[in-house]
Amino acid sequence: MSENENNLKKERLIKILSDIPDEAWEEILRKEPEWKFIEQIYKIGFGPSSVIMVATGLNNYGLKGRAEEFYWPEIPNYLPDLNTTINIDKIYNSLIPLYENERFHKAKLKRLKKFLHSDLASNTLWKSTPNEVSSKFKDIWKKLAGVMGQKEDKKTIVFAMKCLWVSLLKADEYVFDLKGIPIPVDSRVSEFTEKLTGNKNYIDFWSDILNELQETRKNITIFHLDSLIWQISPLIKEKQEEKRIKFLKYFEDLKIPDIGEKFWTLLQPNKIF
Repeated sequence: MSENENNLKKERLIKILSDIPDEAWEEILRKEPEWKFIEQIYKIGFGPSSVIMVATGLNNYGLKGRAEEFYWPEIPNYLPDLNTTINIDKIYNSLIPLYENERFHKAKLKRLKKFLHSDLASNTLWKSTPNEVSSKFKDIWKKLAGVMGQKEDKKTIVFAMKCLWVSLLKADEYVFDLKGIPIPVDSRVSEFTEKLTGNKNYIDFWSDILNELQETRKNITIFHLDSLIWQISPLIKEKQEEKRIKFLKYFEDLKIPDIGEKFWTLLQPNKIF
């Protein structure tokens, strides 16, 4: 694909994303397994639930199957009784059996302990209000990377921050700075991006898309884009005769069928606009 064709495709993508209404973006978020999870545990309050969200987000990798089927729905079965008083130690001890049965269990148990026994978990998040956390969101991102001994753009670090973002939205906290936080690159994001443009600079590509998108849609974040990509990426891997039907049905369910048609056209190889 030539540079001109790539640029044209990029412009069309930005236009498609900008035409998605706010209510559809909200529905996309509600489809996320981590959103369904926070709705189950939020009754214990923002601090404790945000700690659980970040802890489980950090270990959302190398799973036995799709996260929405084999990971997030299983976590509540391992949590302590949320109708009683809970603390960091109760959460840690209750989650040990979950990760003992996971792939890469030694690494995941180590990561669980490292985060839950940190000041970031037990003090900064557990004891703070949503507004206090939102006001230092990017500082928390840097601290989390430091606690875990990883780079800030690593997928598990960024995804754990997305889980914290979900916790804040659940707490009706919407205004905070996400500028500079990259998309969490997993297999779905990488495969979808390459399918769309052939581009392998995943972080730069979606950062560019977001920067241009926010000129007209300032409320859309990198995590909104991640949610959409994560949900539609598996749909383009179906058998050819089923692929289009499932892809368009996804957008029909969001009540934006015209967006689905345009998106589908954009994904077709060698398409001349």
